Amino acid sequence: MIALTKREGNAVIAIAAREITKSIKNPIYLAVSIIMPVIFMGIMGGSLSQNMAAGLV
Repeated sequence: MIALTKREGNAVIAIAAREITKSIKNPIYLAVSIIMPVIFMGIMGGSLSQNMAAGLV
């Protein structure tokens, strides 16, 4: 059980290191990685709020 947790932790660290390396090499990648989720939250949030408000009436 402990070995499995350690292996998963190492996998998370390896993926995080890969993403940090990509961001350092390409600053545009970092900007897009931050901006796109914000845009999607705005689009999806607006759509969900409209649907929820319509269901309450």
